[in-house]
Amino acid sequence: MISEDLVSSVRALRPAVPAKDYAESQRFYEAIRFEARALGPTLTEMSVENVDAWWAHIEALGLEKTFKVRAPIAPRLEPWGLRVTYLIRAASCGR
Repeated sequence: MISEDLVSSVRALRPAVPAKDYAESQRFYEAIRFEARALGPTLTEMSVENVDAWWAHIEALGLEKTFKVRAPIAPRLEPWGLRVTYLIRAASCGR
């Protein structure tokens, strides 16, 4: 189960681009313990205080097996100076 400390470390969650299958995408977010809200089909950018803690949580879920998505990419320092991890969700346009 996800800890309150991890949840409270989320700085921002920004919806962006449509998904192919909203219901599958919603199941994906529920699996990582996000509260599902009816925002419509979107891609999402999330900013967190502790990317390593989130990475440990996401990696342990085995999402690539459960949802047949690409395996999440471990956090790395991007040229623009942020440490980023990439997670392609179920039913996304990037699948």
